[in-house]
Amino acid sequence: MTESRSEQKTSRENVIGHALEILRVLGAPIVVESATLKLIELADKHDALASCNPVGGATGVLYIAGILTENPMTLAVVAEGAGVCSATVRKWATLLAEELRVKKN
Repeated sequence: MTESRSEQKTSRENVIGHALEILRVLGAPIVVESATLKLIELADKHDALASCNPVGGATGVLYIAGILTENPMTLAVVAEGAGVCSATVRKWATLLAEELRVKKN
């Protein structure tokens, strides 16, 4: 029996897998991919992924990475690439930014 999206255990690997797929769909620059992977590692170290589902964590981190690398994507673009609604991306990006105390210089 396979797990549904909502039943999947959130792990760094699950979030990375979803993030890489979304990045591929969006055709995001390599700098965004690199920042996304670094933020996932940071979030994992701070146990911030524990409260996320894998897709939510991936979209939130990806959205933040776009802003931090000056390659911002709208909530709608990230949401469409992930197959979720914009509110989902906003929710997880806000949560992760707060938990990681991410601020743009």
